[in-house]
Formats: sequence, structure tokens, C-alpha cells
Amino acid sequence: MLKEKLKMMNGVLENGNYQLGQFQSAGQRYLKTTKNEGAAMVLYFTGTGNSRYLARRIAEELDMPLYDLNTCIKAGDTAPVQTGQDVVLVTPTYAWRIPRVVSQWLGNTELTGAERIWFVMDCGSEIGNAAKYNQQLAAQKHLRYMGTAQIIMPENYIAMFHAPQKEQARRIVEQAEPALQKALAQVRAGQEFSPLRDTLYDRFMSGSVNPAFYRFFVKADAFRATDACIGCGKCVELCPLNNIRLENGKPVWGKHCTHCMACICDCPKEAVEYIEKLNHQYIDLLNGDGLASDKFWGLNRRIREDRKSLGVQMELRKTDLPYTLVNLLHEKIITEDDLKQFSNVLQDAVKQLQERMEE
Repeated sequence: MLKEKLKMMNGVLENGNYQLGQFQSAGQRYLKTTKNEGAAMVLYFTGTGNSRYLARRIAEELDMPLYDLNTCIKAGDTAPVQTGQDVVLVTPTYAWRIPRVVSQWLGNTELTGAERIWFVMDCGSEIGNAAKYNQQLAAQKHLRYMGTAQIIMPENYIAMFHAPQKEQARRIVEQAEPALQKALAQVRAGQEFSPLRDTLYDRFMSGSVNPAFYRFFVKADAFRATDACIGCGKCVELCPLNNIRLENGKPVWGKHCTHCMACICDCPKEAVEYIEKLNHQYIDLLNGDGLASDKFWGLNRRIREDRKSLGVQMELRKTDLPYTLVNLLHEKIITEDDLKQFSNVLQDAVKQLQERMEE
């Protein structure tokens, strides 16, 4: 289960009390102060915990206070923040830029005393040309832009990608250490981060794809709660946009999601699902061990069960089975050898259909 992988990733980052997970109790997590005696501050936004892990590492090693943006964004709090001269902003990467909710909050909030800002962005693979937009944001805030650092962390955007297994996640975190240490050294020395790659592809992803991604994909329609939900309200508490409410003891999602995935990753009963994730699970079921025919009918049973929940509209019918198998062959999910495990009648029907499609 994907949720189990994320739990295993929690353990990967528990060394030194840096735990991949969500917020602490209200008294612990709201670290905002009206007066900052230091000369610097680390601000962070997190959905599943990667950014908080990095922010804590940076704050501890550079002896800087931490400031939790999730709490401020959730409360709609844009009161001035006394940061000190230097600001380090740590965020995840959402569609090849920093999250919109973070840039909007910064645009509306005065960072009192701030003169310089470093951006640290964690991602599963790349941040595109996010540095361009970070530089624009720094200019908007009248801050000296000190660069953007990219740090590869375990992938956790589970709406589209698989979370890594525990050992793979551990390796990714270990491999991130040199990039983190380099960023720490540059901030400590007051140096700018090294320039990042800036190709046509990077500019396209951060420039054209980002707004399209938000418009067409970042929606809450695909979230649902399974029967395992106990109505504890944890997802309501964690949602930074107050987009979740309980109705009849079950969570209901509104229309202001930012796809932070906190509701999925910290559900104590693993009861929150994202429909797109089912597609991966269906493919994994077909790619598993056993006879192809057994796997197919197992998939059929799984889909019938999932159809009882809102959002699942897929259906397999016996009359459509030859067409379905042809599509699975075409997509290379099953092979000709797998087809031999079905009845001769069904094999003949599939072959006839293939021949007609090739005419």
C-alpha cells in the first residue's frame, strides 16, 4: 500500500528527531514570535514532511528560529513577521514552482527587517525554472535574491507518482545530504546559491505547464474517504486551506485544494484515497504473480467493490472482455502468453477482434 510506503519513509527521516510527517500539537507547531532577537529566520511550508525535515536541519545547524507557514496560511494570518536580516524559505515544489499558497502569503505579508532571502526547494526530480519566479518574488518584497537550491528528496506527490520503498527512500535522503550541506555552507557564509539549469524545457515547465497544471489538475474531486474512516477530523485539522469539513462524520472536500497530500499521508486509519492512485493499483494487480485470468477476474472483483464509492466509474463486463483484453495487450500490460491462460473461446474472440482492427 502506498500509505505504508509513506509510513516507512517516516522512519527513514526519524534520525536526530527529524521525522517525516505532519504538524505537531498546536502549542508546539505555532512558532511565530512577535520579536526575533536573531539576525535570521527559516520559514517553511510542508505537506507531507520533506520540507519540514530540511527546514529543521537548516534551523538547527545555523541556529535560526523556525516559522511554520502552514499555521499562518490556515489561519489567514498575514500580520508582519519580524524575521531579522536573512530569510531562508523552504518549500516543496508544486508544478515546477514554489506552492502558490506560499507565494500568495509572502505577497501579502511584511517580513520586517528582512534584507536577503534564500530559497530551498525539495522535489522528486526537478524544479524547472522556478528560480526565475523566486527572483521575481524577492524583487516584489524588495529583498536581495540569494538564489535557489534544489534538493532531491523522496517523491511523495502520490496523486501522480509512486512513493519509493523504504530502502530506496533511505538512499535518496542520504544522497540529498551533499546538496543540503552545500546549501548550509553558502547560507552560513552569506553567499549566493549556485545558478541552476535553465533550458527551454525548464522554462516551459515552470512557465506554461504550471498554470495549466493548477487549472486542470489541482482539484479535490478525486479525494474520497473509505469505510475505514472514523471521523476523527485529523484531515480537517491539517488542511492548510480549510478545504475539508466533516459531514455525518465523514470528510468532504471543497474546491480550494492545493494538493499538499497532508490529508492522505497523516490519516491515522489510512482511510483517505486519491482516485488516480487506483489506476496504479489496478496496473500493479495485473502485473502481479499468478495466472493472467486469475489476475483479470481479481481486478474485476476489485473494480466492482470500488464502484460502491463515489468517483469510481470504471466497469468490466463479460461482453466487453475481448475488447478489454485487446486494449491490455496493446498497452503491454498483458502478453500473448498471458492470453493463453484464458479459455480457447475467449482467445479466438480476441484474435478475431485483433484481425478486424488490423484490416
